[in-house]
Amino acid sequence: MDVLSTNFVNIGAGPGLMALTPDRTSTIVFSSTSHTFSVVDNSTEQSVGTIAVPDFTESFVPSADSIRLFVAIPNESVFGQPNGAVEVLNIAGGFKITSIPVAGAHFLSLSNAGNRLLAFGDNSDTVTVIDTTKINAPGETTVVAGFDRPVAAVFNSDDSLAYVLNCGPECGGTTAGISVLDLKSNTITRTIPLMAATVGILNGSTLFVAGTPPGHNGQGTLQTVDVGSFLIGAPITISNGFHNRMALTNNFLFVGARTCNNVATGCLSIVDTTANTATTDTPNGDVTGMEPISNRNVIYVVEGGELRIFDTTTGQLSPTQLDIVGKAIDVKQIDKGP
Repeated sequence: MDVLSTNFVNIGAGPGLMALTPDRTSTIVFSSTSHTFSVVDNSTEQSVGTIAVPDFTESFVPSADSIRLFVAIPNESVFGQPNGAVEVLNIAGGFKITSIPVAGAHFLSLSNAGNRLLAFGDNSDTVTVIDTTKINAPGETTVVAGFDRPVAAVFNSDDSLAYVLNCGPECGGTTAGISVLDLKSNTITRTIPLMAATVGILNGSTLFVAGTPPGHNGQGTLQTVDVGSFLIGAPITISNGFHNRMALTNNFLFVGARTCNNVATGCLSIVDTTANTATTDTPNGDVTGMEPISNRNVIYVVEGGELRIFDTTTGQLSPTQLDIVGKAIDVKQIDKGP
C-alpha cells in the first residue's frame, strides 16, 4: 500500500540526488545548494552527519562495503592538471580519504562486486579504470583510450567485461555505440555502432541501450544488443532528451530523460519489451528519479518535481497517487519490503 508518511528528516537546503549504501543502513543525500552530503541513518530516519565537497556533482556511488563514497566532481581544481577528480569519502567518519585526478570527471559506474570503478570525463574519448582495492597504491588507475565520448558502463555478471556506452554525436563525438572493455586486460575487444547510447541495462544476454541521435526527427531510440552474438535489434522510437534513467520491471522497460523538448509527449518512455512498442508519458518535466519497489508490481518515478506511481504489469499509472510536499528530485527504497 502506498501511504505518505508525516515524518521529515531535516538535512538543510537543496536536497536532491540520493544513494543507498549496499547494507541499506544509510541514505546519502546531496545538496546542490551547499555542496554537501548528508548521511541519514535509515533506522532512526535522522541525519547523523555531513561531508562537504568542493563543487557540484551529479554522479556518486557508495562502495560495496558501505564504508566509502565515490564522487565525480567535474570542476574540482587539481594542482598542475586539468580540473576534475573523483573524491573518495569516508561515510561514517565524515571526511575525505583522498582525491583521484580524472580530467572533467562527470559520471561513474561501479562494478557488481565493487572492485572496479569506471570514471568518465566530459569531452573525453578515454575511460579511467580505478581499482578500488588499491586506493592510493600503485596500479590504482588505468586510463584506456579508444572510446567515443563514453558516459556510462554496464557490467556482465562476473565483472570480467564492461559494456561502455559511447555517447558519440549526442555528446560532440563521432559514432555512438558500445565498446566491450575486458577488465582483466583493460583493453577494448569489440565496438558495436548504434544509433545512440547514453543509458543501458543488461537482462540476461540482452543489453537495452537508449539515447537520442542528433537530427533523428527530434526523437530518441531504444535498441537491443545480444551480448553473445552481438546482433542488434531494430530501433524503437522513444522520447528525446538526454536519457540517464532506466529500469526493467516485468515486461516493461521504463526509460527516463532530462531536457526533452517534445511538446506533446514527456521525458518518460515506457517500452513493452514483448511487443517491442513504446509509449511516452504526458509532458511532466525531467525524469530525475526512478525506483522499482521490490515484491510489488509498482515503480516510483519522479517527473518534473512530482512523484508518479506506475503499475508495472500494465505500464499505466496506478490508481493510488501521492502528493509529495515540495519539489521531489529523487526516490529510493531503503528496505527490501515484505
